[in-house]
Amino acid sequence: MIKQVKRINKRKWLLPTATLVSVLSASSAAKAATLSYSAAFPPQNSSTPTVLADGTTYDATTNPNFGPIPKFDPSLGTLQSVAIDLSGTVQGDLTYTNKSRTKAANINAALSATVDLNAEDSNGTLLAEVIPSSPMSLSVPPSGSGSVTFTPATNSVSNTYTDGSILSFFTGPSGSSVGLGLTPTSSSSFSGTGNFNVGFDTFASATATITYNYSASPVTAVPEPSNILGISSFGGVGLLMIKKGQKQLA
Repeated sequence: MIKQVKRINKRKWLLPTATLVSVLSASSAAKAATLSYSAAFPPQNSSTPTVLADGTTYDATTNPNFGPIPKFDPSLGTLQSVAIDLSGTVQGDLTYTNKSRTKAANINAALSATVDLNAEDSNGTLLAEVIPSSPMSLSVPPSGSGSVTFTPATNSVSNTYTDGSILSFFTGPSGSSVGLGLTPTSSSSFSGTGNFNVGFDTFASATATITYNYSASPVTAVPEPSNILGISSFGGVGLLMIKKGQKQLA
């Protein structure tokens, strides 16, 4: 008779305890979430409007900064990683002159630009780099000269960072912005046969998307009054069974 009472008491206490643990586990679980921000950098070459050989006009900017890109607000949760997608485009003209009066010149040219996205921190940390390039080949008759526009070329890269220094750079209070700088550098090249001169007029533009991958702060669920009453009542039944067992033992 004593063993039977003990088994009944054990079952009655374990069930409400397991239910409570389940509720706490569900309320404390963090959920994965993302936030993305994008910025664009228009074609840059000089501070004055420029017309390419194909008639395209650019009002270049002198401000090499993206922004504003909001920093990750730590009140939202824990930042796990920062993904950076950078896409750079190069476009422009090739000017040429064949200095020979008797022979044609064969020119192979590549309009290229190295586009760097840097963090505006004490080290100018390089976050992403793309090198778009547009090739061209042409034959220039003796004493010929002129200019031609390259077909725009685009190159993209995606980098993901999880190290503490980068995460810290992108984290700040609500309303703060991260400083990002874009550095386009012409890296065009040419080769060929003949006696000729060439020149490049290069424009670089870019777009960047910053994505914050984070664990959202858990929202603690508050049990409904009816649930609390149910758990309390269930526990009361266990206590009642114990008291009955004690009376039987007595």
